[in-house]
Amino acid sequence: MNETNDSMTRRALLMTGLSTGFALAVQPIAEAAITTDSTGLIADETAIKAPDGVMVPAYHAYPARGTNLPVVFVVQVIFGVHEQI
Repeated sequence: MNETNDSMTRRALLMTGLSTGFALAVQPIAEAAITTDSTGLIADETAIKAPDGVMVPAYHAYPARGTNLPVVFVVQVIFGVHEQI
């Protein structure tokens, strides 16, 4: 029962759905990105050495004063880290 016709295959339907989802996900969420004032923070770009030796660019920011503060770690996903994150 192997018929060939002009209808969309399950694979083509899946790929179309994935492509559409990706296109919607990478669009800007807001008209203008929100930026955070860095007053009172020590903020800079840095690099983290991956196990394979590749230097992965990173950004760090922490309060200029204080000790034993909580940590927030953001990992880039396939769509990239948008400025509003």
